[in-house]
Amino acid sequence: MTGDAQVGRRSMYGLDFGQPQRVEARGGTAYVREAAPTEQFWSAWRQNKDAVKAAGFSLRKYHDEWSVSYWSDSEGCPLPKPLP
Repeated sequence: MTGDAQVGRRSMYGLDFGQPQRVEARGGTAYVREAAPTEQFWSAWRQNKDAVKAAGFSLRKYHDEWSVSYWSDSEGCPLPKPLP
């Protein structure tokens, strides 16, 4: 469910991602982008968390702020296509 189509940095669920960051993970090098969750994201997360995770998204809370991460093994960390 990844692709190069994006509107600015806004992607699936209306998320506005920052630039990709390189991360050395247990499985090797990975790339991650971060965004604040949107209502579209929260709705999808509540309805089908497993599908959202399978698409490469994760969610974390740091200092009382939620953050959505999008993980990729590609250096450019292409974002998923925006929803129509």
